[in-house]
Amino acid sequence: MQDSRLYRVINHVCRVCGGRLLKSDPNSTGGVRVRCADCGCREDGNKTNKRLHEKVCACGARLTSFGNVGLKCGVNARMSIEMPEEIVANVTAWSSAPRREPQNRPNRDTASLSLFDDAPDEES
Repeated sequence: MQDSRLYRVINHVCRVCGGRLLKSDPNSTGGVRVRCADCGCREDGNKTNKRLHEKVCACGARLTSFGNVGLKCGVNARMSIEMPEEIVANVTAWSSAPRREPQNRPNRDTASLSLFDDAPDEES
């Protein structure tokens, strides 16, 4: 199936392959699509969702236990032959979510079994 939508390039990169993201103009029902120009990874939403790109963009990447991974898309300030990309995901401050304590795990600091017998030996 061929996609007949009109897309514009946005200043974000795909979290899967690092390709540039494209955002479609709203269709007749207000539907908008953000997709990668290289790998085709995409997310559909509506025109009121201003953060739709974060679902496929590197700057929206999160880890379950630590939160935001600290990437932000921006212009490549050090463009060179080795790195010709115009937009890249730069590392910013790591903002971790509070860690959850493990539940139902025994405390390994205290032992229930003593290796040494502290009781005096009983002699008959």
